[in-house]
Amino acid sequence: MLNRKWKYLLFLKELSLILILIVVYNNFLSKNNVRKGEVFIQADGRGYYEYLPALLIYKDIHLHYLDTLQTEYYTPEQNKLVGGGLIKDGHHINKYFIGTAVLQAPFFLASHIVASGKTSTSPPDGFSYPYQRGIWFAAIFYLFAGMVVLRKLLETYEINQWWIYFIQLATIFATPLLFYTLYDSAYSHVYSFFLISCFLYLVRNYFLFGKRKYILWAMVVLGFTVIVRPVNILVLIFTPLLADSFREYLSRLKTLFAQHLRFFLSGCLLFGMVLSIQLVISYMQTGSPFSYNYGTERFFFSDPHFSDFLFSYQKGFFLWTPWWFVVFVSAFICWLANAAYYKLISFFLAFSLLIYVLSSWHAWSYGGSLGQRPMIDFYSAFILAFVPLIKEPRKIWKGILLLAVLPAITVMQIQTFQYKKAIILWDGMTKEQYWKVFLSTNEKYGWYFWKEPFPVGTLRHKTMLAGELSPSLYPGYLDTAILIKKGVIDSLSVFGEIRFQLDREADNEFMEIYLRDEKDSVQYYTLQRFFYNNERLVNVVYKFELPENKMDIIKFQLLIQNVRQPLKIKEVCFSTYNSLN
Repeated sequence: MLNRKWKYLLFLKELSLILILIVVYNNFLSKNNVRKGEVFIQADGRGYYEYLPALLIYKDIHLHYLDTLQTEYYTPEQNKLVGGGLIKDGHHINKYFIGTAVLQAPFFLASHIVASGKTSTSPPDGFSYPYQRGIWFAAIFYLFAGMVVLRKLLETYEINQWWIYFIQLATIFATPLLFYTLYDSAYSHVYSFFLISCFLYLVRNYFLFGKRKYILWAMVVLGFTVIVRPVNILVLIFTPLLADSFREYLSRLKTLFAQHLRFFLSGCLLFGMVLSIQLVISYMQTGSPFSYNYGTERFFFSDPHFSDFLFSYQKGFFLWTPWWFVVFVSAFICWLANAAYYKLISFFLAFSLLIYVLSSWHAWSYGGSLGQRPMIDFYSAFILAFVPLIKEPRKIWKGILLLAVLPAITVMQIQTFQYKKAIILWDGMTKEQYWKVFLSTNEKYGWYFWKEPFPVGTLRHKTMLAGELSPSLYPGYLDTAILIKKGVIDSLSVFGEIRFQLDREADNEFMEIYLRDEKDSVQYYTLQRFFYNNERLVNVVYKFELPENKMDIIKFQLLIQNVRQPLKIKEVCFSTYNSLN
C-alpha cells in the first residue's frame, strides 16, 4: 500500500502527462497562427460555446447579435450558421446542448476578466484571443481532471500505479483524445470523457462500499453528462461491468431500490434539476422545453452501419484507432480463457448496443473528424477492458500490451499529423487512398486526392441545379440541398459529376457532397479540397462513382466549408454518365 504522503503526490503523474501533451502540441500540432484566424472555437465547437457570450455578454439567447457582430476572427456573414443556422419565428436557434458551455464557463469568465483589463489589447467580445486560449486551457484542464478520476477508478481494482500510468498514457497518445483536447478544443468530447469517468468512479464506489452519498453525486454527474450530449446516457449500459459478478450487480440494485430508495429518488430530483438547465434554455429559445432543433438530422435505427462504423477505411473505429482493437480482442480472449462469462457478455452487449445507436445516426461517419469521435466520450468505459489483462497472473497479456503500445502511438500520432495537414481526408477515405499515403508525413500529399483520374463515359443526364449561389460565410459552411426527380439517376448511370465556377481563385475552401434517399439516409459522401498543391481552381469539376442503390437518390447536397473571404458559386451542374468506354 502507498503511504499517505505519496498518495498526495500521485497527481504529479497526470501533470507529467499534460507536460508531454503540450510538448507534442508545440512540436507538430500547434495552431501557431491563432491571432491570424486559426481558431479553437470553430465548427461544432462554436455552437457548444455560443451560449456563453450570448448569455453573459450580449444578453441575447436568440443570437440576434450575430447579424451584426464583427470580431477579430468572425464577420457577420460568417455568423449566420452558428449553432446550426436554424431560424424559427425570426429568431436564431442554437441546436447544440448547453452542457459543454456550463463546464467551459469558469474559463470563459477568466478570459473575460483578462480581455476586460486595462492592459488588454483584445476586445471583451467573447471571441478574441483570450477567449480562444481560454477554451484551449479548459480542454486541457478537463483532460487532466479526467485522468485523475480515471486513476482513482482503476485504483479500486488494485492495479499497480505504473500500469495505471501506462493506461493513461496510451489513452491520450494512442487515440484521438489528444486531438480533441489540443486542436478541436471546443468540441464536447473531452468534457464527456471527464464526466463519464466521474460517473463510473462514483457508481463503482457505491458498488464497493454501499454509501448513499455516491448515489446523489452520481445522479448529479449523470445530469451534466446528458446535457453535454444526450447519447451519453448510454453509459448506464456499462454499469454491470463495475460489479464483480451478476449476483453482486443484482444485490446492489436491490439495495438501491429497497434500502436507499429515498436517496435514489433524491438523486433523480437532482438529475432533473440539472436537466432543467437545458429545458429552460430550449424554452427560452423556442417556446417549448422539448423542442427538437436538429431538423432532419436524426437516428435511423432500422439502418445501422455496424461494419462501416467499426472497420471501413472511410471512418472505421478499429482501423483509425487500432489500439482499442488490440485491447478488446485481448480482453475477450482473456475473459474467455478464465471463464469470466459475466464480464465478457456484459462488455459485448454494452459495446454492441453503443455501436448500434451511434452507427444509426444519419451521418454515421460524423463528418470531418479524426476517427470515430463520438467514441471518445466512452473511453473510460472501454478502459475497464484493461482490468483482466493487468490482473491476469500470466504475463502474456501484459507483454502484448507493451509490444503493441509503441506502434499504436506511432500510427495515431502520424495520422493526427496527416489529418491536420489533410494528407488523409477528413472524411471519405477509400482503401486505395489510405494505403497510398499510409504513415507518410510528406506535406506534398496534402489534399492529394482532389485530383484523381476522371472516368470517361457517355452523358446520361444533365441538370443545372442553380445559376448562382451566394454562400453564408460561416467558418465552415455553405449548405445547399437540391431535390432531383427520382429516376433521373437511372440504371445505366455509373458516374456522377458536379461542376461549378468560383468567382475568384480558391483559397482554403473544400466541399462536401451528399447524395440522399427518401429517408434522408446518406448513400454517397465525399470531402474534397478545391486545389491541388499550388494549383488554385476557378472551374471546379469532380466525378465520382455512384452507389449501388443509386436509383433511390432524390436529393443532392453540396456544402462549401472553410470560406474566409467573399465567394459566389456559379452555374452548379450535376450530370450522370454511363459505364467506361
